[in-house]
Amino acid sequence: GFYNSNESTRIADAEFNILFIEWLKKKYSNIQAVNDAWKTEPKLSSFEEAVKLIPVYTSQKDEENNSYSIFVNDETGRAYTVDTHSGSAWNDYLNARDDIFLEFNNKSADSLKAHVDVPVVYKHCSVQRRYFVNKNEVGGFEGLGSETYGATGKMARATAMTGSLLDQMTRTGWQVITETNTEDNVMGKYESGEWSYPSEEDMFERFTGMLDAGTKGIYDFLLQDRPDIGGALGKAYSWISSPDTITWAGHFNEMLEENIGKYAYERASEDKFYFYPAHTNWWFNPTERTAVQLGDDMMRIAFLRANEGKGNHVSQTDSLDVDSRLIFVNIQDGPYSNIYGPALSKLLQNQPAYKRICIIGHRNDLGTIPEVDKYYTNEKAVIDESTGESVQILKPTATSEVLMSTADGKPWALKDGELYIVASDKIINESETAGYIRYVDELGITDVKSLKGAKGTTEQAQASGFDDIKGHWAESDINYMKERGIASGVGDNKFAPESNISVAEFIALVTRVMGYTGGTDDDMWYAKAMSQAEENGLLTEDMKNNPERNITREEMAYAAAKALGTDNSDFDLSVYSDAGEIDESMISEVKAASGMKLVYGMTDGTFRPKDNATRAQAVVIVKRMLTA
Repeated sequence: GFYNSNESTRIADAEFNILFIEWLKKKYSNIQAVNDAWKTEPKLSSFEEAVKLIPVYTSQKDEENNSYSIFVNDETGRAYTVDTHSGSAWNDYLNARDDIFLEFNNKSADSLKAHVDVPVVYKHCSVQRRYFVNKNEVGGFEGLGSETYGATGKMARATAMTGSLLDQMTRTGWQVITETNTEDNVMGKYESGEWSYPSEEDMFERFTGMLDAGTKGIYDFLLQDRPDIGGALGKAYSWISSPDTITWAGHFNEMLEENIGKYAYERASEDKFYFYPAHTNWWFNPTERTAVQLGDDMMRIAFLRANEGKGNHVSQTDSLDVDSRLIFVNIQDGPYSNIYGPALSKLLQNQPAYKRICIIGHRNDLGTIPEVDKYYTNEKAVIDESTGESVQILKPTATSEVLMSTADGKPWALKDGELYIVASDKIINESETAGYIRYVDELGITDVKSLKGAKGTTEQAQASGFDDIKGHWAESDINYMKERGIASGVGDNKFAPESNISVAEFIALVTRVMGYTGGTDDDMWYAKAMSQAEENGLLTEDMKNNPERNITREEMAYAAAKALGTDNSDFDLSVYSDAGEIDESMISEVKAASGMKLVYGMTDGTFRPKDNATRAQAVVIVKRMLTA
């Protein structure tokens, strides 16, 4: 992976560039689309030319907030300028790099499982990484393990960060601890003379803290003083150096066996809050983004709590489709406005009642995210001379409620339904070890218990789950949709995830999510949903005439794309080896559904358009429609 001093590395070999070209062609229809997105001068003439650009310099902002980067063709030496705030050249490289590594991770996992039938879990080290989010419905790696050391609070934060990546995966994944001990400062621990864990109470507190944060297993580092490690590292962490540790671990295992139901199926012990988009920082500087970007398009964050003290952890996400009642958003400028703004706009256009969005900080490129920027003005004011805290003045709408104002009565915090805005540039405190988000607790933003569909107690969550989906790849999504009254079972607390689903059943899910009204009712339970779908153009003639037959994968993609609008038709269907089997009348919709990431191919590279869809696949697609 990319950690520490190699975060800002630009891979530039021939094999990588071939894969980079393939990635660009999937995202952009032609080289002109790349020029429009990257804002290069002079213009690029081919994809092959684009992947040879290496960043060498970025200017500071001038008085008008303008900045540029210089990229050089590593073969010809030709220089190109890129607008730092609107050009996405470096962000495309980072995303392509991570997607390429993700594919490698999945193929490596599949190769291992071809020989040994076991789940493949990759070790993860605290920060957001796209190549650790497996979006495949089947195949690839099945989980992630945290590396976590230090105090229990720090351990819980690291565990929650790994959990946030798993929440972004398509299916339920394993979450375990793959490396842990009391202290990550090797020499500090060695010089203390305290080998491994100081007491049984200390071990129990640390291990149960990680279990409460969502992990389902712990691998401690390390059992013995390995000769190949030796010295300070081997001695300080070795269980053999402190024989009582093994006895204590035995006691802990006994406790786990007695409480296996609790720890196997219990959710994390607190509501999960998220910060969007993720900041993939590490302790080195520059980070992978600030090596080229100015980094002023979002606030720099590390480990956060929602409020001072012992508030909820705030994990990071690059997807708004996470199971959370509260997502904090900070997008201050381009290129993040262009990259992450569209998904935010779509969510706010049809914001679910159970998902609260809190926009924090300033907005500098007003107009690029209309659903947010309609509340902002260009005026800013300093409200605290001692800290230099600056707020951006807001313009409430008729449905808004002003929450905070300047001394002369100008609003800088408001709410409009479940959308909150707190426009302070000092809303995140300066500490990276115990950081928190200011104001949100006193404004009641973190109180999400009253929200429709808010997470209940552990007992309620367990009771709401179906008996036949535990461990299923779509378990999390099925429960998510059931809790919101969108998906239902087949009786006897069963869901039958691998059973086929009819045209009518799938259409009922789609119309429920889209909130359609009208339609004609009759004696058939599905009549109203089918007539609503027909009115909105979701059905083929055969689907309309045969609502009780099984729906196919291509028909499911067709209906979902029609519901959301077929405005993304540049997806290259050749990624599916059986693309020729897709019905000609549905090609545009399958392209759109694939481009919007509503549907994915199978691990063998096929799409299987004529296969009957399963109930699990249907629920997952409908869930993705919520934030597509």
